[in-house]
Amino acid sequence: MSPTDFHHPLLGDVLRIDSTLLVKPELTPDLWSTPGEWGGLQHAAVLIARRFPSKSRGYAYHVPKSLTLSLAHEASVIWEEELTEAATRGFRRSARGGGDVEMSWLLTYLRVERWREALLWSWAVARLGGEDETWGKTEKEEVRTVLGIKEEEGSWIDAVMIRQGKRRTLDDIRAVDEQMGWGKPLGTQYIFCKWPIRRGRRY
Repeated sequence: MSPTDFHHPLLGDVLRIDSTLLVKPELTPDLWSTPGEWGGLQHAAVLIARRFPSKSRGYAYHVPKSLTLSLAHEASVIWEEELTEAATRGFRRSARGGGDVEMSWLLTYLRVERWREALLWSWAVARLGGEDETWGKTEKEEVRTVLGIKEEEGSWIDAVMIRQGKRRTLDDIRAVDEQMGWGKPLGTQYIFCKWPIRRGRRY
């Protein structure tokens, strides 16, 4: 394998997610003291769901992975009380209260959700937001244009149909790797996660 099997200079850390095996954000009491990993996975899912949208998320494969120290620090600030309590327990033994926390899973989804927030913030606030952090007529018109929203009588947004298009981010990644002299991955094929979503979903 090569370093780019774990981390790419442009694409970031390589995540290996099983979107067919979902972790629900529910802490099942009978798993609090289980010697397996599911108690810690569920507790991590509950923590993520308190800060980000509450939904089931894919299982992270048991393979070597790269984790980011800055994200571990951010997690320790966001969930200080829960992680401090989890640190007092033995490995996969949470008999004294709530479930253990599966840290690699927690950090994987903290990375995913914070990246989504950053992308949305950079467009909706940093690019469109005015100096007083509000949207004026020009900003609202750009949102309508980008999302294909037609202004209805008296209402700004009623409903919008979002159509999932083909991602082309990876189309030229091999050429970029060669141009920059980065080693290609030897055991990994880069793809974007395909979550089980319906095309043309209404938001």
